[in-house]
Order: sequence, then structure tokens, then C-alpha cells
Amino acid sequence: MGHNGNNGNGNFEIGDLEFRKVKDGYDETQVNSYINELIAHRDDLIHRTEHLSSLTALAERTVSEADKLAEEIKAKALDEAKAEAANIISQAEARAEQIENEARRLQAEINDSANMLLGELLSGVENLKQKVNDFQDDKFRASDRGSTVETDEEKISDLPDAPQDITRQKYQMRLRKLRLVNKPRRIMSPG
Repeated sequence: MGHNGNNGNGNFEIGDLEFRKVKDGYDETQVNSYINELIAHRDDLIHRTEHLSSLTALAERTVSEADKLAEEIKAKALDEAKAEAANIISQAEARAEQIENEARRLQAEINDSANMLLGELLSGVENLKQKVNDFQDDKFRASDRGSTVETDEEKISDLPDAPQDITRQKYQMRLRKLRLVNKPRRIMSPG
């Protein structure tokens, strides 16, 4: 490989090319040929540089567009997730409201049934109290007058749901428990 500059025989060397010295300068054909090679080499480098710049710009645009697309996809996914979450919450709230309404309805039915049953029980208790009072009044009046009163078995049969096989002694024991003492007393009904 040569060096740049004059060599010992008067020729001029540039890179690997040696220019011969002729009258009035260097060989024009060689110089033109070399210049044409340099121009071609320069054009090739320019073309490669432009191509590389084009590829770089394309890569930058692609990265930028990919970033934008990723942001759009991310925003869309976030919006869809929020919409889905809102839908799920809305459905859950609607279901909770249905459950609450059903619970209120059932509670009202239970309350109504309980009140009706309580009313029937209170009515039955009042009915029984009245029959016991009537029975005690009859016994008390009968003992004052010395007259006879219906038999205990007959009175038992007037009581609602009283079994017919209750003996006189069992009835008297129940009556004593009701009176709490062996004297006739009036049971006052409320109201």
C-alpha cells in the first residue's frame, strides 16, 4: 500500500493509485478516472446515507406510531374495563335491591301472619276467659241459692277443643290451678 504524496520517481500517490507525471502535470486520463471513481464512491455513500436516514426515520415513525397505538389500546382497554366494572356494579346493586325488596315482602308477610295468629290466639284466650268467668259465675250463683249447676262434664264439653274423657277430678284440679285458691274468683278480661 502506498502513501499519499510524492514518491521518489516524480509520480504522485493517493491511496492505492499512483499518478504519473506528464508534461504540464499528471496524466489527465488517470486523474479523470480517479475523480470518477471518487464521485461514484461519494454517490454510493450518499445513497447509503439517504437509505440509512430513511430507515432511521421509518423506525422512529414506527416506534412513535407503536407508542401511540399502545396508548390507544391501553386507554380503550381501561375504558372497557371501567364500563364492565360499572355494569357489574349496576347489576349487583339491582340484585341487592331485588333481594331487599323480597326480604321486605317476606317480612311483611311474616308480620301479617304473626299478627293474624296473635289476634286469633288473643281471641281464643278471651273466649276461654269468658267461659271460665261464666262457669264461675254459674257456680257462685248456684252455691248462693243452693241450686244445682250443670255437671262439670257438661261444662267441659262447652269448652273449645276439650277432650270428652277428662274426669271430674282432673277438671277440678285444672280449675283449682286456674283459681290459684279454692275460692271462686272472677277473672277480669282486659278491655
